[in-house]
Amino acid sequence: MQRLKTKCQFLAVGGVAFVVDISVYMMLTETLTTHYLVARVIAFLIAVGVTCKGNSMFTFSLREKTPFVSLYKKAVCAALISFMPNVAVFWGIIYMVPPSLFASVLAFVLGTSVGIVLNYVLSDRYVFSPSFIAKK
Repeated sequence: MQRLKTKCQFLAVGGVAFVVDISVYMMLTETLTTHYLVARVIAFLIAVGVTCKGNSMFTFSLREKTPFVSLYKKAVCAALISFMPNVAVFWGIIYMVPPSLFASVLAFVLGTSVGIVLNYVLSDRYVFSPSFIAKK
């Protein structure tokens, strides 16, 4: 039951980060006309900070407290590993579907979805290592 609760909390934090991620991406590409790959990287790095902070305060709050900078470094490593399949799917869809706002959002959503599973595993086992569960 606790594992299900943790996964739901992870998805909730990820949902907030996703809104931040896609908002920054859309602002950069649609308002500031930033190249879509540059915008994707910038938005992704900001979202990593949101997920790291949210997961430390909410999802994995019972685990040993670690300074944010240390967690963020580990979270960036985990996110970069998760980012590879994320961007591969994103880029593949961008090049397979005729250019449009719909194609861009579809690519963004599907790429992010692919990265979620790997990101959860890495967050659970590496970033917020369960071997350091705090005592009540």
